[in-house]
Amino acid sequence: MKKSFQKTLIAASVGGLLAVASMSASAINANGTTNLLFPYVNTATSAYTFVTVVNRGDGNAAGNYHFYYGTKAIGAANSGDCDHQDGLATTTANDVMQFEVRKALDLPTIFGDTTSKPYYYTGGTGRNGFLIVNSAAADNPAAINASLYGEAVVIDTASGLRMAYSSDNLQTLGATANSDFSIGNVGPGAGGPETGNSFDANGDAVNDAVHMVSWYQTPTVSTSWFVAPLGLRSEMTPSAGGGLTGTYNMYDSSFAQTGAYDNNENFNSGAKPTSVKCVGVIQRSDILFPGALANTNNGGFSNLATTAVATDGAEDNKSLVYKVQSTSAVGSASTFVSRETIR
Repeated sequence: MKKSFQKTLIAASVGGLLAVASMSASAINANGTTNLLFPYVNTATSAYTFVTVVNRGDGNAAGNYHFYYGTKAIGAANSGDCDHQDGLATTTANDVMQFEVRKALDLPTIFGDTTSKPYYYTGGTGRNGFLIVNSAAADNPAAINASLYGEAVVIDTASGLRMAYSSDNLQTLGATANSDFSIGNVGPGAGGPETGNSFDANGDAVNDAVHMVSWYQTPTVSTSWFVAPLGLRSEMTPSAGGGLTGTYNMYDSSFAQTGAYDNNENFNSGAKPTSVKCVGVIQRSDILFPGALANTNNGGFSNLATTAVATDGAEDNKSLVYKVQSTSAVGSASTFVSRETIR
């Protein structure tokens, strides 16, 4: 009975993995990279985070990847610290490494992979955060300066979460031990996850990250935003725990006032800044005052500005922002996650 249940669970989970993977982004950076950022991993008991790392030929030899996890308890305060965990995984030339981050399913064994040795997260269940993979020789002597590609699939059977993403444009250039994810991305194969052509409160072009965010009618669809402030790897997931802190606010299209638009093009002023350390989830109620919140419950949009991230990296005020939408209006509980567009 136990073996039958395990087979059923494996079949269902792997089937879900393959089905959701077909939805993942197909764009690939032709040059690969030594550093990958997986911005969302989840270790809930009902969740599976499947990660793929490809080590693309070109003379890449056997060696190490250095894995860095930064996580906090799901539902923890946005001001709370992330825990740090790091260790080495091993690879071979032309290797594809596929694994579930907490080893809820032993994919290498299930799929017959005898050469990949992932470094699993062992910090417990009920956590979320990010994973950074570094293959730079500057990071550790047995690393290989590989041309890496990656993707991830996150499935939560309790919430109905289905998320799939490619690591394309979620990387940095340079074979360095301390990856800088704040660097502005100005095209394929250049820089980090976010561009630098955004705006400040006066509408002037600066390096701040401003994301266009929208939402459906509440409570038919519950909308929030998962954010991760960006900077040096050592600051995003320091060995002592903690992480970078980002400050966020919502603005009108001219950046003259704080607030949000309703679904009839009316601007409702009234918003206050909110902060997130390492990773966190922003609700509209964290930023909008009660009047603006109530007046935009039928749907609306705003400009979510990252107004402060102090980092020793190349650029300040950068964040990744993902919209999280949950609803039962389509017949069953479903949660969808998508990356927000930087303005």
